[in-house]
Amino acid sequence: MKKTAIVLLAAAMVLTACSNPAKSQAPGESTGQAAGQESGGKVTEITYTHLGDWAKPGLEKAAKDFEAETGIKVNLQFFPFQDAYEKYLTLIQSDTMPDAGMGFSDFAGEFYERGAILPLEDLISQEYKADIQDSLVEMCTYKGHLAAVPFAMSVRMPMYRADVFEREGIKAPKTTSDLLAAAQALYNPPEMYGYGLCSARNKNSAEFYMELLWPMGGELMNEDDTKVAFNSPEGIEAMKLFLELAKTAPEGYQTSDIYLGENAFTAGNLALINGGMWVVPSLMEANPEAEVGYVPKLTGPGGRSGNLIIADFIYVFDNKDSARAKAAMEWIEFFKSDEAYLGKSFVEYGFAPDLKSHSGWEFMQNETADVVSAAAECGKGYPLTPAWPQISDALSVAVGKVCAGQATPEEALDEAEKLCNEAIENSY
Repeated sequence: MKKTAIVLLAAAMVLTACSNPAKSQAPGESTGQAAGQESGGKVTEITYTHLGDWAKPGLEKAAKDFEAETGIKVNLQFFPFQDAYEKYLTLIQSDTMPDAGMGFSDFAGEFYERGAILPLEDLISQEYKADIQDSLVEMCTYKGHLAAVPFAMSVRMPMYRADVFEREGIKAPKTTSDLLAAAQALYNPPEMYGYGLCSARNKNSAEFYMELLWPMGGELMNEDDTKVAFNSPEGIEAMKLFLELAKTAPEGYQTSDIYLGENAFTAGNLALINGGMWVVPSLMEANPEAEVGYVPKLTGPGGRSGNLIIADFIYVFDNKDSARAKAAMEWIEFFKSDEAYLGKSFVEYGFAPDLKSHSGWEFMQNETADVVSAAAECGKGYPLTPAWPQISDALSVAVGKVCAGQATPEEALDEAEKLCNEAIENSY
């Protein structure tokens, strides 16, 4: 089995929803000559904000080429991942937003409700929209509008120590039953733990539950995201499976986050984990002889699969200037469509193709991209509701209570359902 080295991909954050201030103008309505325009309305410059500096060389090259082709200068800004929400919120409140910017997917609902971002139907070219992976078009849609376009996506999926499985004579897991049986069989603390997860009050606990909910046949939300749907027979079975897997987790899982499992996997003391490709390089560095296996489509009792997609979006902000908004969208399509700008970085970070045309990029012709692409076929993302932070929190509390023996799965999910639906009702 080939050994794959992927560079760390920053994980998505869970953010706090805020109130929706009143708007005095329609989206995109011009207020007259704006910064970055010559008299007569010709756009001369725009501002684009990016998270992290990992793609900086490619973006700088793209900005030079875009200016040479269009005459529009792109001012690039780079925010640290951990400061993104606060920085964007400050810019929104001070009405000094960039023309476009990369952000996490869970910004979408709140920023749209605030009137800070534009729906993209009238800005995006039909060719570019058709090139976006179908599942991502759905992920980027809020209240029937395309609220963003994807910048990049990675997928979390079950992965395991293939060398350990082979040594112990255990077959590669394909189903949720296989997963639990393997975790239990390999659990031999402190030398080896079975499955890496956590049940503390943080977003990772909710994510681990979601990654079991979907294969078990459950859904997180109803079709229009107006109510949660996890409190179902399938959701209860997923919580029971979570509890059984937790019994094989590394010590401290009740007070930790995703890094407990990732660190144990890297150290060679964990057999299975649901994670992204960013976990692999550290493991290979610490254990050069280790082999990693992947389960891109873990199936449950009904044959369903579901992986968590970690997606970053690109937003076009509403600066009340339609010409700058169109220029910003043109810039986005320009740098996202050419392999010369981002191709190498996408592969190094273990991203799956967010555009259909990315699959033909030379850099995507490798085992890593094939595995991630297969996992993305059954991928699901965070709901775009502004109440997502409260939903995530309620789920993590439910997980914690079940694992601590403070509530049954039924009791915990009943309570979480009530809290979540109240949060949704109060978020609009």
